[in-house]
Parts: sequence; structure tokens; C-alpha cells
Amino acid sequence: LGPGGASAEAVVSTQSTGERRNGTYDKNDGSWKTAADLSIGAGLTVLAVWGIVANFLAFSFFIRSKNQGRNRLYFNRLYTVITAIDFLICITLFPVVETAFSKRNPKLFNVTEFCAVWSIVWRVLPDMSVFLVGMMSFSRLYIVVFPRSTLRSSLGYVLPGLYFIFTLALLLSYRFTGTISQLSPPSTAQPHSTISLHQSQHSLPPYSALI
Repeated sequence: LGPGGASAEAVVSTQSTGERRNGTYDKNDGSWKTAADLSIGAGLTVLAVWGIVANFLAFSFFIRSKNQGRNRLYFNRLYTVITAIDFLICITLFPVVETAFSKRNPKLFNVTEFCAVWSIVWRVLPDMSVFLVGMMSFSRLYIVVFPRSTLRSSLGYVLPGLYFIFTLALLLSYRFTGTISQLSPPSTAQPHSTISLHQSQHSLPPYSALI
């Protein structure tokens, strides 16, 4: 190598880490693929719009249902909560879509307050969805084992509400004590490999750490 060999090698090494220029990733350094982002954004848009419409219609049906048969009211309330949670999950996809279509230089995810709220919502809603699926499965099993039993209709709202409060309280306790950092993947120590979110020391992981 000549006298300029070391500096040239340093330039190549810097570009290979995905360094951003003017707030966006360099298209030539291989740090991201435009076609992949656009495909993901388009796919999420279709799924989110379909999910919003379908879950809104399902929610409207179950909330208006007048069937008062044995255990019917309980399951109607449970399905109402499930469709509401799925509706909200589809809504939370749009900031991700905006990121995919903005060349990894989003507006929403560059707002600290929005990132904090979105991170909490994105953690709570999937947990609620899993809990509700388990609750539905257990309820059906209970009816099969005890066919003459009657489930209290109020449990269709009370149990999901209690689980929501528990999950949110647990997450906020981690959020304000900094313990959440122990549950998240460690940083790669490459400041240019993630989207700049202007996060505080104990803030939740950014969008790039959640995908």
C-alpha cells in the first residue's frame, strides 16, 4: 500500500458500516435496500388497511349483538375486545409504513415523545392479543369439559382490563427505573447503524431495534 493506503482503507471501512449522509442512508453503501423497504411498506399498508376495515366491521357486529344465549354474551364481549385490540395493532403499523417510504428518515420516529408512546403501545398490544387468544382457548376448553356451566359475561371485559393494567404498570415500572434496558438487545455501538431518535438514557428501544 502507498502512503494513502491507510486513509483509503478507513474510508471503505466507514462506508461499510452504513454511515448516513444528510440524515439519510447512502444508497451505494449497501446498508439498506430501497426495493426491500418499498415492498415491506406496500405489504404493511395493504395488511393494515384490510385489518382496520375487517376488525371495524367485526367490532361493530359484536358490540351490537343482542344474543343473550348461554355464554353468548361472554363470548361476544371477548370478541369485541379482541377486534378492538387487532384494530389498534393495525393502526400502529402506519408509522412503520411511513419509515419504509421515507428512505429510513422518518418524521414520526424522530420525535422523542412519539417514540416513547409508540414503543409502549407496541409492546402492550401484542401481549394483549396473545393473552386474549389464550383466554378464548381456555374458555372454549372449559365449556367442553363443563357443558352445563355458565361463564360470567362481565369476565369478558374484566379479565382483559386487569391484564392490560398489569402489563402497562409492569412496563412503565421498567420504563422509569431503567430495568427495561436489561430486557432489550444490547447496542451495537455503531451510531450510524440506527435511526436517530434523540433518545434519553432510559428511553425504550427505537424502531430499528424492534424489527
